[in-house]
Amino acid sequence: MSSVPRLSVELVPKLAWGRNARTIVATDTWDALRWHLGATQFRPRFLSIDFPDRSFRAKLKCAYCGTEQKSLELHEVWRYDDKKKVQRLVGLKPICSKCHLVKHMGFANVIGRKGDALTQLAAVNGWTSRLAKQYSDRADAVWKSRIGTAYALDVSYLARYIPPTKVHMDWLDNPRTWVGSRLDAIIWADRLLDSDAIILDTETTGLLKKSNVEVIELAVIDTKGKLVYQGLFKPRYKIPGRVTKIHGITNEEVKSCPTFAQQAESIRAALHGKTIVTFNARFDREMIGRTFKLHRAEGISARWECAMCAYRTFSGSEPYLPLPGKSHRALADCRSTLKLIRKMARAKV
Repeated sequence: MSSVPRLSVELVPKLAWGRNARTIVATDTWDALRWHLGATQFRPRFLSIDFPDRSFRAKLKCAYCGTEQKSLELHEVWRYDDKKKVQRLVGLKPICSKCHLVKHMGFANVIGRKGDALTQLAAVNGWTSRLAKQYSDRADAVWKSRIGTAYALDVSYLARYIPPTKVHMDWLDNPRTWVGSRLDAIIWADRLLDSDAIILDTETTGLLKKSNVEVIELAVIDTKGKLVYQGLFKPRYKIPGRVTKIHGITNEEVKSCPTFAQQAESIRAALHGKTIVTFNARFDREMIGRTFKLHRAEGISARWECAMCAYRTFSGSEPYLPLPGKSHRALADCRSTLKLIRKMARAKV
């Protein structure tokens, strides 16, 4: 058996589960890393990091088995110092789902796919099934020796790609909740109300498919309902009449307002590094990012949570349901979103 297998098992200590690079960066930052490092063909519509352009790749290649696919996962390579008790990030590699299953052999065992992982381990390393099983057993013994030990997290490797302001170590103490069931949605809502998250809503000059749309109204409240920020902005281009009919904001109303650029620092202070909840996180996240970029202002790094996704799971509704009581004004819609979160938190399973 080779002493340094091409494909190895990741020996993640039990207390280190969930302590990873993806946990401490915003979704758009991780999407940017996936694109830059060759795990996805398509450039995200909004990049929070100004990576140099790279050419489109028809197929992407797994770093371990060489399989070519249209989409790969971005695997975090960790090294563990068992004497100093440090978990150090040493690489980020595009990897296929089969090899990723090998890396997380314990997870493969939990979901009943350890046999598939062992088959892939043997194939990539050129081993027999017996040798793969022996290696896995030894790795399992090392993993068991680490149970109950807490490791410090060293993610200095990320500085190769992203600035320190986009790394949020404090997010480790506030793990994300997967909203896959009604119970998950209730837990998600209850935790939010007991956190320092903020609730945001925007009104804009149009929809995402238009390149020159921007935020013209922004409101932010905390989970107790206290106002954090509210503002109207004069846009670079006129508000179309059909859009005014939706939210009621006219060009006359905003002509004497400050521009988004003039308020950018105050907005950053309210949003940067926060957990931001909106009813439609995909829309508001991209609109905020696009508007910062349009006005050539430094953007934000934040954790975005989608109340619509949680409520859809909670109520069994169809995708893209409208916000109950939506008024199409930012502050009122923030309060409607908070009301919805409170409704979920008080509910019974």
